[in-house]
Amino acid sequence: MKTTMVTLLVGLSFATMASANIISNGDFETGDFTDWNLSSGVSIIENTGPSVAGTYAAKLIAGNDIRVDKIAMSEGDLFNVSYDYNTSPLKDGGTLVAGTWFRFFNAAGSFLGQQAHVHAETVGWETESFTTTAAPVGTTQFDFQLKSRDANQMWLDNISVDAVPEPTTLSLFGLAAAAMMVIRKKTSISCR
Repeated sequence: MKTTMVTLLVGLSFATMASANIISNGDFETGDFTDWNLSSGVSIIENTGPSVAGTYAAKLIAGNDIRVDKIAMSEGDLFNVSYDYNTSPLKDGGTLVAGTWFRFFNAAGSFLGQQAHVHAETVGWETESFTTTAAPVGTTQFDFQLKSRDANQMWLDNISVDAVPEPTTLSLFGLAAAAMMVIRKKTSISCR
């Protein structure tokens, strides 16, 4: 029983490693925009927002963005996306257009298409979470962008983009765990 638990824990640790955050400095705790590209109306502020521990957040003024460019991927890959955000009232009282964009490219750098995920205006901090749809055929890389188009200001923190393990990978982890249990069982029987 003890061996079975150890085997399962090892398998789960591999599964966890497979879905690590691919965005560096998503919590801005470096106090700057290390690993991010940004437009001019973006700054780091003292974090007065979400309950998640930390000191800093990103502040975007209307029409500005932060992004991570040229992240490696394969066609059909899926990603779990999560971030905390807050917006100020709309400058014109209209409809908010702010959110995330995934722009897909092939190996030659040609644009293949994009996916947008737009979210609503907030009163206070909210957490946005979703899973992307599959990338177009031929995709080898993508840009991840967060943009405030219409809000006077938007604050972002705790940004995470995790690759969703494909079912085949999860199946292989399960088979490896089962094989380790069988080998361990045979070893313990032959040792008696």
